[in-house]
Amino acid sequence: MTIPLRLRDLKAAALAVVLCLPGAARAAGDLDALLVALQMGETAALMREEGLRHAEGLVSDYTGEPAGAGWTALVGRIYDQAAIETVIAQDMAAALEGQDLGPMLAFFESARGQRIVTLELAARRALMAEGAEEAAILRYELAEEDGKEIAAQVQQLMADSDLVERNVSGMLNANLMFLRGLASGGSYDDSEEAMIRDVWAQEEDIRLDTLGWLGGYLMLAYEPLPPGDLDAYIAFWQGAPGQALNAALFETFNGLYDLHSFLLGRGLAEFVRSEEL
Repeated sequence: MTIPLRLRDLKAAALAVVLCLPGAARAAGDLDALLVALQMGETAALMREEGLRHAEGLVSDYTGEPAGAGWTALVGRIYDQAAIETVIAQDMAAALEGQDLGPMLAFFESARGQRIVTLELAARRALMAEGAEEAAILRYELAEEDGKEIAAQVQQLMADSDLVERNVSGMLNANLMFLRGLASGGSYDDSEEAMIRDVWAQEEDIRLDTLGWLGGYLMLAYEPLPPGDLDAYIAFWQGAPGQALNAALFETFNGLYDLHSFLLGRGLAEFVRSEEL
């Protein structure tokens, strides 16, 4: 569930109270260590870069004109890295409350875990290059056709963590939040029901795109792994700690994407209106 902006300060205050309870300091330390092991600082930097790249084309799509300094400053505030890191820390703390973080730390602080996280982030960054996404998808499709083990392992990972459905649902919700943002800024006049219809009309295309993108991305990330590492990773996500972490990650990042999408839609609407005056 996305937390409205006006409630985020209340949530932060509540979190501060929780961290003062007995045993909470140790739990907070474990969470901090887990966020470091998952390299969330680099993840936040990538989210910012991806968001800025996405936002850059929105103004020209809507107005036919290139983005100027005003738009660049606005989206820079939306995708502020320090704010992203703060929300990640707060929302992960809430999503993992009561969970035993020990098994998660044991895996991701290990050499194997760090190798995997580093490869995931490197693959995500590599896909920003022109033509890289198409090449990765094609490579995955060829591996699938040839019956390569890496393709089967990637499919196992997608199935165990319900990656396709979770990503499709997240993208549909983010698109709806973008339309709500446009409406909030006065640039979308249709009803809520019309917004939902517009979003659901995209479901099939989003699902197909998600299947291809996930396959290409995961194979790009995991193909360099030494033998056995990917099997161990699959086993981690199949267990209770992996399932809890998977749910927490999706809850956290879907909330962020929803928030950013709403702010981007509202900001775009207000920017276009100001340019028309």
